[in-house]
Amino acid sequence: MGEPTPAVSPENLVTLCAWSNTVRHEGEWLTFERYLERRFGLTTTHGISPKAIEKFEAEDQVRAAGGLKDPKRLAAVRRLGCSIRCLRKVS
Repeated sequence: MGEPTPAVSPENLVTLCAWSNTVRHEGEWLTFERYLERRFGLTTTHGISPKAIEKFEAEDQVRAAGGLKDPKRLAAVRRLGCSIRCLRKVS
């Protein structure tokens, strides 16, 4: 058997806003980056995930193609989540 899981106490909970992704810390709503800095003394930096790169490349391709005026392309983007592959298949 594994280790018993620790009891959840209010001190172990972090409240995140489901809409703004801010964090409640000591009665204040902070950005996630500010929370990490205040709570743990961490400095953050930013990057971009492979999934986000694919999304932005697809959006650039849509803009270059004149937007989503074609109803078939618009439906494909909505249905398949706007990947470059889906735009090429519908064209």
